[in-house]
Amino acid sequence: MNPPLTLTEGIFQAALEISRKRAAVTRRMRKALEEGRNDDALRFARWLCGLPVVLDEEEQAGVQGKSRRAHAANTRPALTNITCIGGDNG
Repeated sequence: MNPPLTLTEGIFQAALEISRKRAAVTRRMRKALEEGRNDDALRFARWLCGLPVVLDEEEQAGVQGKSRRAHAANTRPALTNITCIGGDNG
């Protein structure tokens, strides 16, 4: 069994995980741009910036019984099951 992490180690591990996840979404955004999938690229960019993901007409039709906001929150993890912290990409 591993010993518990100190606060500093825990923060460092969390920062590394966030960095890995943001890099993965950035790679997917780049691939979408290279393939001319601009709508997908814009969704990834909005997601990275912490902005709501805009639904297209087909997705809106599938929302049945859910609010648009709840559906958007549920679709974010589907990008790659990544938890994103909004803010500066620097």
